[in-house]
Amino acid sequence: CMDELVSIFNKVKIDESHRTLPFVFLKGPLLGEMLYNPPEARTTSDIDLFIPLQYIPLAFDLLGKNGYQVNGVPLSKDMYELFINEDACKTLQHSHFRQATNGKCILEIHGTIFKYAPHITFNEHNLIAKSILEHSTTFAVNLCEYPYLDMTDLLLHISYHFCRHFIDNLHYNSCENKRSQEYEEIPFNKLHDVALLLNKFEKQIDYRLL
Repeated sequence: CMDELVSIFNKVKIDESHRTLPFVFLKGPLLGEMLYNPPEARTTSDIDLFIPLQYIPLAFDLLGKNGYQVNGVPLSKDMYELFINEDACKTLQHSHFRQATNGKCILEIHGTIFKYAPHITFNEHNLIAKSILEHSTTFAVNLCEYPYLDMTDLLLHISYHFCRHFIDNLHYNSCENKRSQEYEEIPFNKLHDVALLLNKFEKQIDYRLL
């Protein structure tokens, strides 16, 4: 599925300089390959992509044309507009959109590596996205290279991911004002991701930037 996604996004040119649609993978199977032995020790149910907000409508169109659907409806730019207004308590309040599938894998598209902050404007989110992409790297698996977060941004992202799940499991769902899923187990597996990253890639993390 990851090879297919790279192929889909690399086929489209977004400007006259022939740049392809910018994106990086988040967590997912690549984090297993990077931190765990064997990689399958870190289970994952979907593939997460980070795409700057301004390019998500284009990404939805491309994915829809390549078989990705939500509840049987192909992804499209129009569907993206509905997601922003229907799923969020407030516009730009959620960090990712509903899961889509092509029948083989489940995909989530994120417009930020953190939760949206109401005081940050759309343009400011795009500046943050630009910084993330400028720092991004690639991670190779079986001679195939995949765009991925650099170690500093990855540490921030998986630390936030642990905290969000920890808080969600203990407190109220922020949108519906009710407890989320009957107190799931505390996500120590996500804390384990953070510990392994610090152990294996400490020298590649920019602590001054943090």
